[in-house]
Amino acid sequence: MRFAGRLILGTILVVVFVVLTIVSASEVSLRRDLEADIATSMEREARLVTNALPADSTEWEATVKRIGAESGLRITLIDSAGRVLAESDVPEERVPVIENHANRPEVIAACRTESAATSARVPQSASRCCTSRCEVGRASSGLPPEFLRSIEW
Repeated sequence: MRFAGRLILGTILVVVFVVLTIVSASEVSLRRDLEADIATSMEREARLVTNALPADSTEWEATVKRIGAESGLRITLIDSAGRVLAESDVPEERVPVIENHANRPEVIAACRTESAATSARVPQSASRCCTSRCEVGRASSGLPPEFLRSIEW
């Protein structure tokens, strides 16, 4: 191969390497920014749901279903032991038999930090990945802390 051919091939390889590096770095940066935006949005939504909860816990199920339908989010209220108290996407009669959420990554992290935690995973009830956020919050009545788990699909 002549010098001109090697020079052109070398230039093409350098350009391809630079483009791949830029694309890879951009993907990492965009993913990080997107995940931060989702977490911020979910935190805001979790606070809104917490503030909208009525003092009467018997009304939580209806409130969660209404807010879930209006927002398009799946919302689950759980107690500090992981027991589901209300769920927006499950009929009310099935709520008592929903699996305990205490072993979910976002719940474990929220319990440990006593604040908020986010995890991305593929739940058993879905075929694609979702972002789950567990918020420690208080109902507006000053009830003991309950966890608010808000799922963004």
